[in-house]
Amino acid sequence: MPQSNLLKYETPSRLNEAAVVVAEVRRNILPKTVNLLRRLQSLTYQSQTYLRNIGLQLGDHLLKLQDKNLSEGDQRELLNALYSVFVSKSKDVIASLHRIISTEPERQKIEKLINVALYAYQSMLARNLCKLWFLIADESNDQIALNEKEFRSFVKAEVEELSSNEEFLAVALTFFDRAIKGVEPSLAIPTTTVMELLREEQMKMAHEGVEETKALLKGVFDWLKTSDLKAIAEKTAKKVQARAEGTVVTREQIKMLMDEELAALFQEKMKNNK
Repeated sequence: MPQSNLLKYETPSRLNEAAVVVAEVRRNILPKTVNLLRRLQSLTYQSQTYLRNIGLQLGDHLLKLQDKNLSEGDQRELLNALYSVFVSKSKDVIASLHRIISTEPERQKIEKLINVALYAYQSMLARNLCKLWFLIADESNDQIALNEKEFRSFVKAEVEELSSNEEFLAVALTFFDRAIKGVEPSLAIPTTTVMELLREEQMKMAHEGVEETKALLKGVFDWLKTSDLKAIAEKTAKKVQARAEGTVVTREQIKMLMDEELAALFQEKMKNNK
């Protein structure tokens, strides 16, 4: 609608920059989409374990927290209960992942998914244990809350059944160190070892996604013989002629029509290949 041109007052240079970005997205949307879906799958792996019945466990606590007349002690007790739920849920997921690692014969096929989920939930567990520690220890003795040795013992006791190693304790201590210095512990997330390992696994998955996409596209171009390209050109010419009707057809419109024909041919080839 020319009378409602939202880009009318934009400068040509900015529009040119936007056009370049759009063209780049069109070229790379397939590999980037595949990579994104793989990463999302890895981050949601075993999430059903974490979410199971969590609404029931949190509902009552959250309603009570809305009471403006709660005393400080009651608020602390409710927060303690909330963090305990998050800690328990993280433990459930980590235990489930450990069982898969030890018993699943085909675990090599989903190893990266397991690792990404494991690192993410370990980070969550370490942060919530740190928060829970200060809620519990602050109530009884400020000196105990700031004692690293006491915190170490607390963390080890909490994760004893998970057979967590020194790396996990180091992550928890990173959050503890930030907290006693008066800094928001969550700001340390990107610098912890588990998050570095998580990024490494995601980079591996991204690389595999790119390689798979390259192989897929190579197969598509192998399918496109000279006769196919000629047929596409003829169909595009007919569409251009039909749409023109005395108006100017831009190169972008022609390219869009070519893309439509290529997509249609690709779908046809895929269907026939099946």
